[in-house]
Amino acid sequence: MAQLGIGPGCSWFFVDRAPVDHAHRRYFDCTSTYAPAVGDAVIGGLVVAGVLGASAESSTDSQETVEGTAMAAALLASAAVGFMWVHECREAKQDLARRILEPGPFPPVGPSPPGGARDPWLAAGPPPGTPAVPISRQPADAGVQGGGADARLPAERDVPQ
Repeated sequence: MAQLGIGPGCSWFFVDRAPVDHAHRRYFDCTSTYAPAVGDAVIGGLVVAGVLGASAESSTDSQETVEGTAMAAALLASAAVGFMWVHECREAKQDLARRILEPGPFPPVGPSPPGGARDPWLAAGPPPGTPAVPISRQPADAGVQGGGADARLPAERDVPQ
């Protein structure tokens, strides 16, 4: 009887259902593998076989038969629910793939800003401390203004011309 609390229910505990509003979401995730449901079905079938084998012998107690039957019923119910949830998930994911691949824009996620879509990075203007006029680059051999020092890299100064 102790196994009844921890044994059955892999599908109930490990299968994530498709969200109810999956048709309106841009992305969602759910369990698309039948492994937990198959595990529940296999173990439930083995428990049913064990209960049938034990009840064929006259040495079994009716309490053991009831416990085994309850465990098998819970496992098989969990398997049925798991198969159903995974099937719903797979259909929802196929619908999502169909929506993503069909041409046309996605529907808007939220309300549009007044005046149309604006870039939030450019809405406030240039960042503080940037010059209003871009600085022009001087040629490498022009030298630095004011001191007459050579502005070229040391490797460029050592090359004969």
